[in-house]
Amino acid sequence: MTSPLDKFGILAKIVRISNSTVDVERRLQNIMELFRREMRVGRAILFNLDRESGRLIARAWDDILPPPDFSIGLEENVLGRAVLTWDAQIAASDQVGRLPENLAELVKNYARLIAVPVKDDKTLYAVLALLDNADDAYDDDRLDLLKCIAQEMAGTIRNSRLYAESKKRIAELSVLYEVGRAVSSTIEVDSVLNTVVNITSKVLLAEGCSLNVLDVSQGILRVSAEYGIIPKDCRFRHLLDAPEGAQPEMMLRCVGRETAFLGLAGDDPYCPHSDLEDKNKSIICLPLHFKGSFKGTLNVFNKLTAPPGRPREFNREDLELLTTMGAMISASLENALTFQTVDGLARHNEALVRNLSCLYEISGAMMTTVKMDELLTIITRAVTMRRGLGFDRVLILLMNEDEDQLVGAAFREYSDQDDEAPDRSLSDLLRKSIPLETPPPNLDEIAEIQLPLTDQGVLARTAVEKRAFSITAGNGNKMVEHALPGGFGRLSFATVPMLAKGKVVGVIAVDKDFTAGLTTPQDVKNLSMLANQAALAIENSRLYEYIEQANLTLSQTRERLIEAEKLAALGEMAAGMAHEIRNPLVSIGGFTRRLLKNLDNDSPQRTYVEVIINEVSRLEKTLSEVLDFSRDTLGHLDEHNLNEIISESLYVLRRDFREGGIEVQTEFDDIPMVFVDERQIKHVFFNLFHNACQAMEHGGIVLIKTYSTRVDDRAFVACDVTDTGPGIPPEVLPNVFNPFFTTKDTGTGLGLSIVHKIVSRHHGEIDVVNRPEGGATFTIKLPVAAESGLYLK
Repeated sequence: MTSPLDKFGILAKIVRISNSTVDVERRLQNIMELFRREMRVGRAILFNLDRESGRLIARAWDDILPPPDFSIGLEENVLGRAVLTWDAQIAASDQVGRLPENLAELVKNYARLIAVPVKDDKTLYAVLALLDNADDAYDDDRLDLLKCIAQEMAGTIRNSRLYAESKKRIAELSVLYEVGRAVSSTIEVDSVLNTVVNITSKVLLAEGCSLNVLDVSQGILRVSAEYGIIPKDCRFRHLLDAPEGAQPEMMLRCVGRETAFLGLAGDDPYCPHSDLEDKNKSIICLPLHFKGSFKGTLNVFNKLTAPPGRPREFNREDLELLTTMGAMISASLENALTFQTVDGLARHNEALVRNLSCLYEISGAMMTTVKMDELLTIITRAVTMRRGLGFDRVLILLMNEDEDQLVGAAFREYSDQDDEAPDRSLSDLLRKSIPLETPPPNLDEIAEIQLPLTDQGVLARTAVEKRAFSITAGNGNKMVEHALPGGFGRLSFATVPMLAKGKVVGVIAVDKDFTAGLTTPQDVKNLSMLANQAALAIENSRLYEYIEQANLTLSQTRERLIEAEKLAALGEMAAGMAHEIRNPLVSIGGFTRRLLKNLDNDSPQRTYVEVIINEVSRLEKTLSEVLDFSRDTLGHLDEHNLNEIISESLYVLRRDFREGGIEVQTEFDDIPMVFVDERQIKHVFFNLFHNACQAMEHGGIVLIKTYSTRVDDRAFVACDVTDTGPGIPPEVLPNVFNPFFTTKDTGTGLGLSIVHKIVSRHHGEIDVVNRPEGGATFTIKLPVAAESGLYLK
């Protein structure tokens, strides 16, 4: 059996290995090797828990070679019991239960098998299996050591997973941002095409990339771009100038495909007669969907690299990333193609050019922000401004996917102020006017709109069928009068879906009732183009908010973990030092007091001896505070009345209050009992009252108020301790509960730290605020006995 010093050393080595900079697999193997070397076990094997298959898979063991192919079910064996019970299991080698043959042969060579779950407070990641022939039994101390090591290993595995997932998500977000910025930075078709194939090839680490767009109405290839090495049978650029009817069937099938293909080139059903040089090359063929008469594909060929042990083939994650990029590329490329067409007809249709320029400016304005409220303001202003799309009113409904319904999000009417500042561009007006926008008078009415997708009206049909509708007073029933603001669409109105990544983000409804105009097909087309850009912007906004919140949560968790580790280390160090100093200090104090008794009252040495006694007393008090801070246990817990505890604490300090000219006022409410350690809670209030006395050097008032409250729907008892002193400097306020932080000339800086720690042990809360009229208020909240008693026991 290992000694306590050996256990501490083993834990120290485990911590060093867990915090080393080598990859996680090497760290786990080093820990396995340490078990064999330091813990004197025969073999050590770490089994990962595969939740999909419900099996344990060997991940690391105490050998430089990879672990054998051990795969174990959870039924009827000691390792499975450790998973199911979340607790360590020990079994003799002939009682371990059903194991694979290769593992069973290994177990026979040892006397017993110890299975320890590798888990934290929420998740079980793996099982640690130890085989040994030692004669001594596994007592509670040794099992506790194994559980501590297993918990450290769980932290290592958890942190590696969090790091890998965060790195992956950040990389994907960066890629999407760069792609969106690149394809939205220009409207020129050639520039968009070259940017798309170049970036796509590099992002997916592909040997080559091609993009082809087919004009379905004419049956000809409209645009084509290539980058890198493209199989000869997949190269269509030479067909750009081919006349209608001269396009090969293979090209029409490939570019006009409806579904994505991921796999080997020879298995693509859209080109079964292709004579590719290497049919085993991995490819992705992604269809690009447009509003107009275009169809297209974005193709990537031959994965250049792959993780060790995996084939160089594109996978499902590559397809998902390419699909997301494809949504951005489709919208940007559609704008570019439409702009190209309009540019050729600009001399005959200036209005069309103005509309496209308007949409481009609106798109640029939307790209300047990721905040949802600002995006909705830009979109609604762009739709109703005369320099924008020129509609009189606009209503935006966003999709609530959890409840399958459309929810009111924004509404706006045309304002005469929109025609001001003609010298400023539309994009500039949209961006600069965001702070000046005021909520519409019927905002509450809009927010109450909740339209199920099962509704038979036009708004729901727009979302379900993913197509636009144009409704006039004479062409049918509006069907959705109850869901529209009062008077909306009295003469006519139109609705378009907001589509992004193949799904409906929301619906835009517009009318021209003020100007008594009709909504033309060109108006609907312009609105649909805006809706595509708006949908992408809204999806990017939601994605950004999600990633930002995830990063914030991860950062806060990491900071709390670091702070907890620091405090734990600090507490251990402080406790050790305090114990080492206290013994000689007691001897010094005792002998000095004996010397004082033997000295005459008029002895010149008496003053020095008294100084020594006073300083020893001060040091003993400091050591007591340090030990109180380092302890992490609750004493005797019982139900108590917090009002009585506070009264007893006030009685102890009655002389200090009287000598300091301080008036004590109490407002005790009829509060429920709390389940606490009376001594420690008295210490909390003693510290707070003592600090209040020190803060009011020239007298004042201390107000103690108790009352019942709720925190996160749980019942708490609260106490406010308010003084009329100068308050706490704002720059000091965030640090008042930090250990060893003090602004006094004397003291350890542990008083409020101990208070905070005691309250936290009781699952309570403590907070402090400065009062505007002067002084500070400390608020203590403790859970009532009915909710906390059993838990604290």
